[in-house]
Formats: sequence, C-alpha cells, structure tokens
Amino acid sequence: MTSHHPSSAVTDFDRFVVVDYIDELRDLPATYAAAARADVSELAAWLREHGDRPLVSLGAGGSLAIAELAATLHHRATGQVGVSREPMDLYLLGEATNTALLLVTASGGHSDSLACCRLLPQTGVDTAVFCGKSSSNGADLLSGTSVPVFAFELLPDVHGWVAVNVLLAQAVVLARAFAEAYPSLGDVPADLSAFLSSGDVDSFLDELTETLRGPLSRQNLIFLHGPDTRSAAIDLDSKFAESGIGSLTMSEYRNFAHGRYQMMLPQLSDVGVLALYGQRETTYADSSLAVLPPTVPHAGLPVPGGSPAAEQVGSLVYLLFIIGALGRVRGIDIGWGSRNTFGDLLYDLDPMSLLPHPPK
Repeated sequence: MTSHHPSSAVTDFDRFVVVDYIDELRDLPATYAAAARADVSELAAWLREHGDRPLVSLGAGGSLAIAELAATLHHRATGQVGVSREPMDLYLLGEATNTALLLVTASGGHSDSLACCRLLPQTGVDTAVFCGKSSSNGADLLSGTSVPVFAFELLPDVHGWVAVNVLLAQAVVLARAFAEAYPSLGDVPADLSAFLSSGDVDSFLDELTETLRGPLSRQNLIFLHGPDTRSAAIDLDSKFAESGIGSLTMSEYRNFAHGRYQMMLPQLSDVGVLALYGQRETTYADSSLAVLPPTVPHAGLPVPGGSPAAEQVGSLVYLLFIIGALGRVRGIDIGWGSRNTFGDLLYDLDPMSLLPHPPK
C-alpha cells in the first residue's frame, strides 16, 4: 500500500504499511469476542492474591497503556497504590519490598521484555508476566523459575506497526481478570457492540469522524483526560508519535487549569480540544470545555461501560476509533512503519548490556 502521509515525498527512508488501519478496526469485533471467551481464572487468582500490596505494572510501547489499566484497576479494587512504569524503571526500583510486579508484553520477544524477564527472578518480590502470545522467548527464559507467565494467544500473525487488535484483546482479558478477582469492579461486556453507539465498526467510525471533525482538523490537538482515562491518553501519545500524526498536547483536567491552557493563547486559530472522560470525571470535563472560547473547536466524549472494569476497556475502544477518525480527517495513513533508520538500532539495544545490574 502506498502511504499518503503528507511528508512522504521528502523522506529518504523505507516506509511501509502492513495492514490498513481501518481494516484492523474491522477485525476488532472478532478479536473482542475471542478475548471475552478466554479463561482468565489463573490470572485473576494471582491478582487477588496480591491485593494486599502496591502493584507496579511495566510495559513499553502499546503495552504501557495496558500496564496503566492494570495499575488503575488495582488501585480502585484494593485501595493499594497502583502505578505503571516502563522497562528501565525495573532497574531503578531498588529494594521494592512488599510490592508486586506485573510485566505486560504483547509478544514477549523484544529486547526490553527479554531484559525484564531475565531480571524479574532477581527482584526479591512476587512478579508475573502477562503475555499476548501463548509461547514466547520471554516465557522460555522464565521456565523453571518462580515467575508465572499468564500467556494468551492474542497477537495476530499479521498486524500493523501500532498496537490495535492485541491492545484491545489484552485490555479485555486483563479487565475481565480484575473483574473476576474483584467483583466490585463490575462486569465487562461480552461484545464490542456494547461500546459502539452505531452498532457496527464502519457506522461508528463515520459517526465519530463527523462528531470530531472540528477539533481533529486543527493543526494542534489538545487532549484532556482524567485519572480514569489515563490509559487512553498514554496510547494516544504513543500512536501520535509512532504514526507521525502531528502536534499533540496532553493534560489532566486540573493540570490544564494550572497553566497548560496558556499554550493555546498565541495560536487559538490552530488549536482543537478533545476531552475523554469517565463517569467520575464528567463534571471536570464539562466545566473545562464550557469555558473554552467558542472559536476553538472542541468536543467531549463520555466513555461508555457502566462499571470501572468496562470503562477501562471502553476508553481504549474509543481511543482506537478516535485515531481512525483522525486519520480520515487529516488524510494520513495510521500505522505506517519504517525501515533502515537509526530507530532500528535504538530498538535492538539490549538494556541488559547498558544497565547490567539494578542498583541496590
């Protein structure tokens, strides 16, 4: 497929698209249904067993949003601290006593996941891996150790550069596991259509594109979120960067009020504002959007779900469709990848060779 990204004529690296992003969205109903059928009982038991302590969930790239989902649901269910972190943080935790660690990885095969898998048995605390492949090099490294690997076949054999189907599948599986471990989190719908007001993928994408056309057509997008929608914000930032979409400023609602709004003032004609909010964030979102100048196109999207667990899944469902709508509005191929750049060297760096021993 030929990319129509605006800068493609002036690039000097190899650009490729494996799967059209909209086609990946069309696969989501089947992906969701499969994830809704997966047996999550063993993962739920581990989560329940570690509800008496803080949880540090680790992820890189698309998996960081799933790590944030885990941290959010752990905190809501147990009252214990839940935080999402990136792979290098594992080297900097020191003596993380009375803490549980959960590594989230889609493939269990890239250098950061493998480095973490080598290090997890040495941390001295209870650790586990949640993997989107039923067999992986990371699982092989942990064979015979005390670290359980909760592996599911969620990563499609053919997939694009940015996480789409595996992101949703891991969100559904993990949210269902938390809901089974902690019934107070509520249920997760068995079907993707519960989150789509128009019922099917194409109709919902059409509807969302028209609803958000104003803010998404502006050169600079400001994305407002709260604590319950932070996982979506993390993934939006990832996809903006990985697809070269444009200028993005993210902010939590009250942090926006503490000065981040000022970046708008010299460029009001170039700025659009999009807010995503869960049930507990509604008043913050509505009040924030209400004071924006009428000349600044803005929109707020309430996340469907009806329960804490479902809301976490719903926020990522909406995020995936927001990205699809943005690609349509701006005429950009979402999910293009590159070859033969310095990025290949960055990706292949082995963290174990750079940080061979975690500091004590």
